[in-house]
Amino acid sequence: MSYGAVESLSTLGLSGWAINIQRPETSPLVGIWLDNELIGAAVASDLRVDVKDAGYSLTGRCGFRFVFPRPVAQERLSTLSVRLENGQVLPNVGSMPFDVFDLFFQGSYGRDTSIPMSAM
Repeated sequence: MSYGAVESLSTLGLSGWAINIQRPETSPLVGIWLDNELIGAAVASDLRVDVKDAGYSLTGRCGFRFVFPRPVAQERLSTLSVRLENGQVLPNVGSMPFDVFDLFFQGSYGRDTSIPMSAM
């Protein structure tokens, strides 16, 4: 059993959190799918104090973000899904305004946990 959510989504990338209840000390791998095609993955290992404080994570190392290899057209975002290794699809629970979110992906916040397809 796993929990998590996609919390932010734009044409440049996405972010959220994911945990594996059976192995809460691990950082799960999430796959990013567009039009039913795997386009990349991210390790959910960024510190998320809010998730830890809510009691969902022992360590708080459960956040992820993924920068798309190239911008995705707004109309294609509806075909995007984020899936855990067991195939479970994470719900999309919200989004930041695009201008704020675009700054997020231009390096002004956090670190990129994306895994290039060539490394998979």
